[in-house]
Amino acid sequence: AMLPNESDFVNSIVVAWTAPDTTVPIANSPLQIVITDANIKEGAKVYSILGDQTTLLATATQDGTVTIFFTVDPLITIANPVVDPPATQTPIGGFVAPVVPEADAESDVDDAPAVARGWTRAMADGTVKFYARDLVGAGKVRFMLNGREIAWVRAADASDPKLNVGPAAARDGLVRTVGPGSRWSLVDGRNVLEIYVGENRLVRRIFTQ
Repeated sequence: AMLPNESDFVNSIVVAWTAPDTTVPIANSPLQIVITDANIKEGAKVYSILGDQTTLLATATQDGTVTIFFTVDPLITIANPVVDPPATQTPIGGFVAPVVPEADAESDVDDAPAVARGWTRAMADGTVKFYARDLVGAGKVRFMLNGREIAWVRAADASDPKLNVGPAAARDGLVRTVGPGSRWSLVDGRNVLEIYVGENRLVRRIFTQ
């Protein structure tokens, strides 16, 4: 018997009983077992394995425990569904920078216009970069570090000299670096990085060093 390929094996339990004559009878009524295991996750499936036959007995409705019922002496196997981990970068200085897909670069959107996109990224050298893109016609875009404005642009067209142009940078965008070696220092402890479009906050990130 085999478990589904999408399963993550947790544990197996052998359940057996015999009658006085050493035979293994079928139970007159379903037997109940409550299995407790910290590795069990909500959605985990419990299978009964007899010979080459696999039967689904139950699905966990909460983490850590699942209840099963059965009438024959099976091998009980528990398996969590495999969950692909989210893509993240290595934490740097207490800050976990999200990996931003090309088509979904905006984050923490409050009520900002959808045309503008913004994000931040922690770098291996201890700096943090602000990025904003697709800013032409979006209004005034501001980068804020700990409540202080460090950069802004109001681009009517792609010829605005403040914009970076081309795929090597942020397309029709604005980029700034804060931290070691830059014009703007990070404070010890908690740093607040924000990107605004007009009065609407597009991004808010916390960087701790």
